[in-house]
Amino acid sequence: MGRSWLFGLAVGLCAISASADPKEDALRAALVGKYVTVKIDMPASHKGVDLRFDKEEPFNLSEHYQRIKEFDVAIREGDRAPITYVKLKDDLIEIHLGGGGFNWISDKTTQSFSSSSKTSRESDLERRIKAETDRTRKREMQDELDDLRRDRQRRDDRRRREVEEFNILASERDRAKALRSGSRFNLRFKKEVPQGALTADGVFDYMTKWASAGSGPAPRSDRPEPPRSGDADLSWLRKGLLREDVTKRLGRPRSEESCRGGDASCRLATYSTFGDDVEITFVEDVVVKFTTRGR
Repeated sequence: MGRSWLFGLAVGLCAISASADPKEDALRAALVGKYVTVKIDMPASHKGVDLRFDKEEPFNLSEHYQRIKEFDVAIREGDRAPITYVKLKDDLIEIHLGGGGFNWISDKTTQSFSSSSKTSRESDLERRIKAETDRTRKREMQDELDDLRRDRQRRDDRRRREVEEFNILASERDRAKALRSGSRFNLRFKKEVPQGALTADGVFDYMTKWASAGSGPAPRSDRPEPPRSGDADLSWLRKGLLREDVTKRLGRPRSEESCRGGDASCRLATYSTFGDDVEITFVEDVVVKFTTRGR
């Protein structure tokens, strides 16, 4: 029995080893950990950017802007990002940057509301009312049924409000997570990946219009000096910034409170500039929304 189990295990391990793709392993080893500098904004989604080399024009500008509009930007043009994963399929190479992107189907945390089903008592009353011939008794059962229906409706209304309030913060948390979950390039070919794309240099040759190889994160000295606290120029402010970056530019907020719903991870902070107040909503210390108003 013991020998049979060991033999089966060995066969299984051999099968797993045989199923691994050495081309994928080699490409992953050559690319993972390298940095790229992107030449376009990258969507905050696992859909990323499709480069279809089976078509005359690989890059679909309309599709790209639609994804940016729908998901926002996770990696901005000119930013450097690490390659964190590589997946090789028959006619596709996935190049994951900074995590590969947020999956808005499986990763999101929002809830859906479903109305509760009628109780067994309601169903029983409905059947009995149809068969009841005594008008007084029938009216009594109908009154009870109406009360049960109203109770169920009140419970549903309360639950619907709870879900709506939860989803306000959940959506902000999801968007904040998406903005720091990276993106990806999908290199799509006709029928199969060509041999020339199975090396690191080959991959960068195909991506050259949209990304270039980099040696590592940009040093802080390469970044422009931020304006000082109270500067009226807020063009730098955008969703996805970390709270520490906002603090370096605007200092500490004049006031701060929890967002609606009481979630401790969501904070609404008000900052004073020379001419305006700036209200910034942070979720897990990431900017998800901001507004300005004159004082």
